Amino acid sequence: MREIVDKGYGSALIFEDDADWDMRLKDQLRDFAIASNGLLSQYPGNHEPRFANQAGVYVDYDDLAAQLRAEDAKIQTPASPYGDGWDVLWFGNCGARMSAHTDQWQPLPIVRQGDPTVAPVEEYVHWDWGDPHPYNNYPNHTRLYLSQPTDTVCSIAYAVSQQGARRLLLELGLEYADAAFDIMLNRYCQGEIDFGPPHACWSVVPSLVAQYRPAGVESKDSDIAVEGEEVRVRVEGFTKNIQRSVRMNARKLLAEPVEEVVDQFPYAEGT
Repeated sequence: MREIVDKGYGSALIFEDDADWDMRLKDQLRDFAIASNGLLSQYPGNHEPRFANQAGVYVDYDDLAAQLRAEDAKIQTPASPYGDGWDVLWFGNCGARMSAHTDQWQPLPIVRQGDPTVAPVEEYVHWDWGDPHPYNNYPNHTRLYLSQPTDTVCSIAYAVSQQGARRLLLELGLEYADAAFDIMLNRYCQGEIDFGPPHACWSVVPSLVAQYRPAGVESKDSDIAVEGEEVRVRVEGFTKNIQRSVRMNARKLLAEPVEEVVDQFPYAEGT
């Protein structure tokens, strides 16, 4: 964070070293950018909302994308494709829930249905391993873009803006460095650290970036070790919730010609 501020970067994307993502990440980031602009447009004081139904449960991604295209020539181009005014874009996490701040205004979530890069509902693994989750209420191939999400854990990949980095340095570096970074980041996004309104943090479910679990001793997955824990060995590597993993397909992608890629959920196509 300090380097981002010192060098004046407009924004920066930070990955953990075991991060993995789908081969179609560029398309996914384009979708995230559209959703981010939709979330920002709902903030008081910004330009008029780009969709009509403010009273609905969510904003439909396809309607939002169509209105953004129609307004392209009418609005000032933002400095970032994700819009201007966001603090954190939480691309990689182990799970998130809808915001718990039901007593105050918040942007409606953006919902994209028919996304072919999304794992089927029955294959989605959330951080709490089985607890009911809002994602289960949507059909297969649905992705949710959330503002100020609750219980977001794992900082596998996230972007911060210049203003976001400055705020994080103040709140997490000088004020309340009392927990693991992802827990503090979640508190920051919720406004629980400075006891103010939630910050402009967006997350996505299912996550765009996840942790690759290689073959070998499973305890190497994390440095959070439990003494006396049974030693278990994984025969084959995998990445949760990622359909066409880059790490699982690295050798195939480098082959000449490119070999047929591994699809973790091939039966889900078209369902």
